[in-house]
Amino acid sequence: FGMVLDGTADTDRRCSQMLHWDVCNGVSRRSWAGNDNAMMTIKEEMERNAALQVTMPTFAENEMLLSSPIEQFRTKITDVKRAANLAVDGIVSLMVIFILQTMLLPIMMIWLYYQALAGVGRSALLDTRPQRAAW
Repeated sequence: FGMVLDGTADTDRRCSQMLHWDVCNGVSRRSWAGNDNAMMTIKEEMERNAALQVTMPTFAENEMLLSSPIEQFRTKITDVKRAANLAVDGIVSLMVIFILQTMLLPIMMIWLYYQALAGVGRSALLDTRPQRAAW
């Protein structure tokens, strides 16, 4: 790398930009490596300079890194199976409710109707004339 510093305004602008971006590249690399001070510095610089956009690091959990891909896959499959079982249980519950409402409820209503007929008498249930008050 080389730069000719001839004293012009354009060279001054290029030099200041190059130094700024070069320093920010170094600070960014250190923040990606997990350096807390570098992360704080690059965040402050992004707030100060809107043209600077650096992807901030996201750190993985140790358990995820230490477990094998096969164990992670088994865990995911177990989670999917558990969710599928819950969904099936919900569908079965809905089916039972539907059956109760569509089949047993009318049967119960008919049974109650005939029980009422047996206890009160058919003529009393079918009598639609207004009843007099007993007082």
